[in-house]
Amino acid sequence: MSKSDLGRLRTDDCAGVRCARLLILKKMDEIVPQEEEGKAVDQFTFRPGKSTAHGVWVSVLGLVQMKKLRGKFWTKAGFTVNGVDFLYPEEALSLYERKLLSIAWQDGQMMNKKELFEVALGVIPLSVYLVYAKLKV
Repeated sequence: MSKSDLGRLRTDDCAGVRCARLLILKKMDEIVPQEEEGKAVDQFTFRPGKSTAHGVWVSVLGLVQMKKLRGKFWTKAGFTVNGVDFLYPEEALSLYERKLLSIAWQDGQMMNKKELFEVALGVIPLSVYLVYAKLKV
């Protein structure tokens, strides 16, 4: 899938965004490498924090790939593909605002709140996040 295809997949229609993500997830084996037994996929370094989950923003997918799971919210948030845990942008924003999740760029630098909102709202409309945040509380 080319970058121009990904650009066309971004839409203000929530259903369209979900469909686009599903199409991209079908290509997961090409985009996200599988973990080998006992070996990590990358050299990502986390900030210390016992109760904070950690993830990496995957810009190609418009999702957060989880690296360190913490807390009980995993029973109702996120999904797993090929053994790799992901969060939708609205879930990541909500958890970030509640200080339950820290998110880094793929190069390992931690994202701040402004950067996270900019990239996440480039994938989903603000209305989707506001409804999700209201219903989740």
